[in-house]
Order: sequence, then structure tokens, then C-alpha cells
Amino acid sequence: MSEILFIPGCGTQTRKDYPKLVGALESRGHHIIPITMDWDVESDPRAWADQVHSQLGDVPRIDIGIGHSYGSMTLLQVASDWTQREKSLPSFPKLLFLGHSARYLDDQDAYPNVIREHAKDLNPLDRFPPAFEDLVIGPNVATIRMHLESEEVTVFVGEEEGRKSPPQRRRALSLSQLFESQLVTIPGAPHDFDDTPLYVDEIMGKVDIYSGV
Repeated sequence: MSEILFIPGCGTQTRKDYPKLVGALESRGHHIIPITMDWDVESDPRAWADQVHSQLGDVPRIDIGIGHSYGSMTLLQVASDWTQREKSLPSFPKLLFLGHSARYLDDQDAYPNVIREHAKDLNPLDRFPPAFEDLVIGPNVATIRMHLESEEVTVFVGEEEGRKSPPQRRRALSLSQLFESQLVTIPGAPHDFDDTPLYVDEIMGKVDIYSGV
């Protein structure tokens, strides 16, 4: 089955905070490549991506990359790095972006306001804005698209997530448009999705397709 890199959201860890999704993936025979994110030490996507690379080491293959929230943004940087390194993977992983939290070329998306809106719930965010304000992901997407077809990238967003934070939905829509890929809206789903069975089922369905099941 598939070798899956799953980068969790800010302040979370894959197995601890996503037990239902991880359990569903492993019950189908997929292998979760173990990584541990240290969210307290560094506070920019470049440093987070370097953490991931350092833990992957000589992993022979990655079939699917999944990232949630700030992990989704980190996955975008990691995938861009894969396109530029001398030692490339035997095949480029298909990508799933969940609840994407990167800032794009959307002037209506006042990112500092989004930070302040969520800081009361996710305290680490108040120290991240400077790095994100300078993040331009268009070139990253263009590089990755040379290695993937549009149907090999899927962007997910929760309906409730988008209702509570319209900028969050705009960012998901922007990413799907840049990749010319599918945007999947999960009815009634919040940003933290692991307790939403429909969200987990939709991810599993896409993983099955990408795994050739």
C-alpha cells in the first residue's frame, strides 16, 4: 500500500491529534512515515520544512503527502524542495491539502486580522505573522505543477470552517485555482476535522484513488 507523509497542524502531532484518520489509513494497510514537529522552536515555514527533511532522511519513497492547516503550508514548501534537490524521489507524491492556512496574492485577505482572530484559540500564532507576510507560494506551485497532473492534487475545506473564517475558504480556493485542481468542501465540517466522519471518509476515498485501490 501507500507510504504517506502526514504533516500535522500547528501545535499538534500526527498520531496524538489525528487518531481517527491515522487509524483509518493504517486499517487499509497504508504506512504513516513517522515525523515529529517541534512547533515551539521555529516559527516559519522554511524552518518547519527543514524539520521534515531532516527526519525523512533516506526514505526510499513517498506516495502521498498530506498536510493540515500550517502543516499544509509546510507540505507545499517540502514538495517545492523535492523538485529542486539533486536526489529526487522515484515518483513525485500526490498531494492532499487540508484546511490550508497560507497567504496568497489575495489583497482582500487581511492576514494579520486572521492571526488576531485565531490567536485566542491557538496561542502560538501571535508570533508567526512576520514570516507569513513575506511568503509567496505562486512560484512553489508552478514548480510542483511540472511534476504533477491537476487531478493528483486535492484541496479540502470544511463548510463550517469557511463560514467562520471566509479568508480560510478563500485561501483554499486560491490554492485549488493555482493547481487547477479539485476543491472539496465537506458539509458541516470544522477546521479541526478528525471527529468529523464524513471528512475522514472523503480523505480516505481520495487516498484510495491515489493508491490505485
